[in-house]
Amino acid sequence: MAKRLQYKYKQKIGDKGIKYLRDSKQKGSHRRASFLCPCGIIFESRIHHIKTNSIPSCGCSNPLKLKYIEGQLLGDFGLIYIKDITLPSKPRKAKFQCSCGKIFDTSIASVKHNSTKSCGCLQSQSIIKRQTKHGDSIRSSFLNYLYQAWAGIKSRCLNTNEISYPDYGGRGISIYPEWLEYIPFKKWILDNIGERPEDYSIDRIDNGGNYEPGNVRWANSKTQNNNKRPRRWKK
Repeated sequence: MAKRLQYKYKQKIGDKGIKYLRDSKQKGSHRRASFLCPCGIIFESRIHHIKTNSIPSCGCSNPLKLKYIEGQLLGDFGLIYIKDITLPSKPRKAKFQCSCGKIFDTSIASVKHNSTKSCGCLQSQSIIKRQTKHGDSIRSSFLNYLYQAWAGIKSRCLNTNEISYPDYGGRGISIYPEWLEYIPFKKWILDNIGERPEDYSIDRIDNGGNYEPGNVRWANSKTQNNNKRPRRWKK
């Protein structure tokens, strides 16, 4: 009786780059094993078929023939195969469970090749992240008042179409360079003068100075009126 040939773990078998993993339970007289396809999928086949190249892959080269198991992970983003969609369509489609838990339909090939990474939730999260850096611009946000104060300062100092620009940017009042971005402004305000008291708004301590660290405070309307520069009367 011929001695049974031994294969090493991840030894390449055949000419298609398929790697041997381990022998499977014997089914009949044909020796079978688990193999690793170059695409990354583990599958089972007769060793003879791999050696003779009659089976060139896990089925990725012909995805219409490959069988998947319910609960099997496909691709690199945790998508779980549930079942094929019984439609005579190409490419072959199936139901998947996303990592967020949602069930959705897509092509199997797009999942295996990682062009489909989720049900769409990753894309939505990415868009929200790009468009919303802090969330304070949303009116319902707790710190929306701080965002509005910052936006008002920028507009008064930089926007020549702003009605109050002549009294601010027009007479040389500027904004601290780092505060052109909202986050540094927000951090300094909260760390140094805290949240706004009720019925208070942002004010410059030195009315002739710039919007900069050490020259801003929360003040009520009375304090701000007393801090205004004298009105120049026309002759």
